[in-house]
Amino acid sequence: MKEFDIALSASSVVVPYGCDKTKSVTLLGRLQQVDWGIQAAISVDYIGPLGGFFSVCKDICRTGAGVFMSIAEIATAEVGADGTFKIELPDFGADAITSRVKGGAELQFLLRDRALAPGYPNYRTIGLEPELEGFLGPRLGLKFAASYPSDLIFVPHKYNLKSPVASPTR
Repeated sequence: MKEFDIALSASSVVVPYGCDKTKSVTLLGRLQQVDWGIQAAISVDYIGPLGGFFSVCKDICRTGAGVFMSIAEIATAEVGADGTFKIELPDFGADAITSRVKGGAELQFLLRDRALAPGYPNYRTIGLEPELEGFLGPRLGLKFAASYPSDLIFVPHKYNLKSPVASPTR
């Protein structure tokens, strides 16, 4: 992500933009207490307060209006027969913009059965959370970290995940 501060008084504004590759963090994880199926994949979404990115939202977000943004599938990984997976995650904690986001930006982990397509009656998506409390975010996602313990265990959410920002009932 990039941030620009541009005076809009000029009629024509040209801003050179180059993509800088984000550093990544390798996570070695393992599923527990969930049937992951034959062709399961982990999908990771970024969830964070919108106000951290757009200054027009500062007042709304400070009042706790709960305005969030989501970036779907920033990373994916296949799940092995033993429930293990290896995934490369963007190091948002080291990023100049995402590290400033207040209010609990995190990574949401979803388990999807790829053998069935969305819309198929048996298609399923299961929300996952890290078992270690120290890595658990406010919406039951994974907190940003410079590194993660090897073999980090993920379990199904303790509540029915209706949306990525649903309130837990535990």
